[in-house]
Amino acid sequence: MCFANLCSNAKSASSHGKQPVISIEGYSIGGVGLVCEATGWYPQPELIWRSSEGHSLPAEPAETLRDSLDLFTVRRRIIAQRDTSRVMCRVQLLQFSQEKDIEIHIRGTGEALWLLDQRPSQALPVRNCVHMKRCFLEERAIRVIMIGESWGGKSLSANRILGCSSFSSQCEECQTEKAVVDGRLMTVVITPAWEENKPLEETKKEKIRESFRHCLPGPHAILLVASARTALGDKSDWSTEQANVELLGGSRVWAHALVLLTCTDERSKRRLQDKGKTLGIVQRNCGGRYYVFNFKSDSRDQISNLLREITQIVEKQGGGFFLVHEEKRGSMVSISLEE
Repeated sequence: MCFANLCSNAKSASSHGKQPVISIEGYSIGGVGLVCEATGWYPQPELIWRSSEGHSLPAEPAETLRDSLDLFTVRRRIIAQRDTSRVMCRVQLLQFSQEKDIEIHIRGTGEALWLLDQRPSQALPVRNCVHMKRCFLEERAIRVIMIGESWGGKSLSANRILGCSSFSSQCEECQTEKAVVDGRLMTVVITPAWEENKPLEETKKEKIRESFRHCLPGPHAILLVASARTALGDKSDWSTEQANVELLGGSRVWAHALVLLTCTDERSKRRLQDKGKTLGIVQRNCGGRYYVFNFKSDSRDQISNLLREITQIVEKQGGGFFLVHEEKRGSMVSISLEE
């Protein structure tokens, strides 16, 4: 799990100086702290941070160490601002026409800042991989909305997936949590539930529609959560579920949808795996996509496999998600969705 590309562009140098290395120090006020270090140079080199356009960037004073062989190590820190996407560090000896560069391309700064701020221990892979010639620090965020009836298992499944206990089954508002799952930053939003065979109140309809605001710029997948009791019963009318899911964006939302069938034991899981493919909503609306999830199980494999199912949906949509555009019209806010 990473957030940036590192690429080096070294010119020939006859000194002992090594290629500079950039490490990500962590979140700082206003941006991400980056440290550039160059070792084994003589005489003492100059270390400069530059923008992608080649302009010199303000940085902290350089720290210099000299070892027993009279070789210098130089370190210099900079704060990459929130709107920065690419910076370069150069170490140079002008009198000998020697210089070496390294560049870092920060992708998805918003997700990077969240991770470094909220989960600093999980940012260690970012630091550890900077010694590679080319390190892919890719933003691989996944955003998911979970929707379903009361007692369907949304909150318990979400807690199991993210490894938390933050989601409550008695929620009248959308709930949102983030965590790193299998090296990917995952955002899960669960919507207020509806009662079986009862019309959904207008207030809850509006809250379901507004769930997109909690995972901007848009969700990669919509999980319609149904319990084993519902799926293994004699239910044949899924019109309520269909109507409520389509509150999220009309019929087009089904291209991003997967039915998540929840259970509490392996026996029910096996029965659901057989029954799932025959469910009308799976066949008609979801293109056969369903996944059986035992939220009582400690198995990490079922979480990894669910993530793969979601990734397949994303890939089938060309890596896309629903884009949310908001337009204020007087006191009303209109949300339109585009592929």
